[in-house]
Amino acid sequence: MSRNCNCMFPDPLPGKWLKGKAIGSGAFGTVHLALNKANGSLFVVKSAESCAGLESLENEANILEGLNSPFIVQCMGKELSKGLNGERKINVFMEYMAGGSLSDVAEKFGGGAMDEEMIRLFTRGILYGLKYLHEQGIVHCDLKCTNVLLGSSGNVKLTDFGCAKRIKDMKETLGQSVGGTPLWMAPEILRNEGLDYSADIWSLGCTVIEMATGKPPWSDEFTNPAAAILKIACSNDKPLFPSKFSKKGVSVYVYNLPAEFNLGLLEDCSHLNVYTNMCPHVANHGLGQPLNNMDHGSADSNPNPWFATHQFIAEMIFHARVENHPCRTWDPSEANLFYVPFYGGLHVSSKFREANHTIRDALAVRLADYLESQPTWRKNHGKDHFIALGRTSWDFMRTDSGPDFGANCLLNLPCVKNMSVLTVERNPWKGSNQHGIPYPSYFHPSTSHQMLTWQDMMRQSNRPHLFSFIGAPRKGVDKAAIRDEMIKQCGESSRCKLVKCDRGNPKCYDPAEILGVMRESQFCLQAPGDSFTRRSTFDSILSGCIPVFFSRHTAYTQYAWFLPTEESNYSVYMDEQSDESKRIEEELLKIPKEEVERMRARVIDMIPRLTYVHPNASDIGFEDAVDVALEALAKHVRDKLQDDNNNAAIAESM
Repeated sequence: MSRNCNCMFPDPLPGKWLKGKAIGSGAFGTVHLALNKANGSLFVVKSAESCAGLESLENEANILEGLNSPFIVQCMGKELSKGLNGERKINVFMEYMAGGSLSDVAEKFGGGAMDEEMIRLFTRGILYGLKYLHEQGIVHCDLKCTNVLLGSSGNVKLTDFGCAKRIKDMKETLGQSVGGTPLWMAPEILRNEGLDYSADIWSLGCTVIEMATGKPPWSDEFTNPAAAILKIACSNDKPLFPSKFSKKGVSVYVYNLPAEFNLGLLEDCSHLNVYTNMCPHVANHGLGQPLNNMDHGSADSNPNPWFATHQFIAEMIFHARVENHPCRTWDPSEANLFYVPFYGGLHVSSKFREANHTIRDALAVRLADYLESQPTWRKNHGKDHFIALGRTSWDFMRTDSGPDFGANCLLNLPCVKNMSVLTVERNPWKGSNQHGIPYPSYFHPSTSHQMLTWQDMMRQSNRPHLFSFIGAPRKGVDKAAIRDEMIKQCGESSRCKLVKCDRGNPKCYDPAEILGVMRESQFCLQAPGDSFTRRSTFDSILSGCIPVFFSRHTAYTQYAWFLPTEESNYSVYMDEQSDESKRIEEELLKIPKEEVERMRARVIDMIPRLTYVHPNASDIGFEDAVDVALEALAKHVRDKLQDDNNNAAIAESM
């Protein structure tokens, strides 16, 4: 477009749109909030205020046309017109992102210095957006915090494509000016050496530093953009890596174990549990059979995210997920974590009735012998190794002096004590190397859209019941007392929904029924089960129902890597021996409505990190339970090895 046109401010929006307040501006012009009069939805209109702005907005609309990604802001259309003097005008209509930009987030942190977990989450979303753009042959050219927007749930989307280029025009950019913001621009761009995808990666690095420090590299050195351009273009200096960042991320090596330790066990799936035929449950990488009666809330149900997942199958799901994880390495010399994919839970449940301890323990002992023979084990004596178990730790901690309820000795073996053990329930007193991981629920999304849609449904769910309890009475004085009390109180209250699971009530085995009750409840009572923990806790959170705990060992001492530190932000606690537990309804009614809403919002925000995504999924855009576990493990192992090195150095100096 010619630069000598007579560009003027655009006229007000047409009658079908209602223009609102200005919410931003840029070199192209202004950004206003707008209302769709037809359906009441909010959107954004970008309007040019100069010739250059007109070119920029036209380029942005053309670039965005045909793009469809959950990590790219959606362009809803453009409106071209002419003014009274024949001048061209443009309005570009975009989706409204209620969370603002990453720059807005930085302001909330006093101008920057986001924590590492938040930076990691945002960077991951940006990378997915860049991956999609580059697959479409597009270079963004102006990546920075201001141009990364957030939805109300914290989902990341790239915006501002006024400087973007298609890579097919790359040769034409040689010797020509490429737009962007100097402090974020790659040296080769500033030297007019041509454009390729690596320019966005440089800008991403500058953006990460911006998130960590509140400003891009070199901003303290130069207030004059020209001086900054000269420095970046002509110097070999590289941006300094923020010292507060972890020096190593996650790099996990997966042992290729002999089949007898994992996949070989599945060949006799009908005998993997003395009570249940596990063949339907080990299907689909441990997800179980698909569920077709669930309310997806979206047309985006392909692939189906719902499965009848067994509560004690996490070890299989974890294995399948790590097999396809982007942090997996096939080179053990590059790994800082070593995963031993032993299906210990499936094996131990097949031997519960085996009276001979030697036979019951045999496979665990053979695993220990195998590991200790590996060079990768001997380097750190297994301190960088881990296993994931789908059953509670009690099933692997038989002692000669304790009662025999079918457990084996796996977790008491000396070599396994050196490892980190992920388990759905840790021993709160003797499990120093044990770390709780969530029980799997029924939801295993393959896309971020499926997750966001489900979270939105839970926010909008009508909850007529103040509280609910789903469970059966238990035998034994301690277990029976609190459960009998809950069943009694719930049954007597018009504000409680009771689903009593004795005598084989089929509703208790139907995921749609279970989640249906919970999504209609404000609070869900979580009594200890046969052990401290229960899968129902995670069904409750998945349903946006605030959990009410009666033992600290049901969640608080179990899942430190996954749950917020402030317990009252997402849950209610009533000690089972306290007076409060004798008047549950009265205590819940004391909580102000605003506090309930705040707690529910926190619960719904927790859903992604407590969910096991589909093992075949890629480009998810959020951290699931496996991501959280691997990142926490990497830090735990790194700190443990550092402590060992420090202690060794002290010993040598004495």
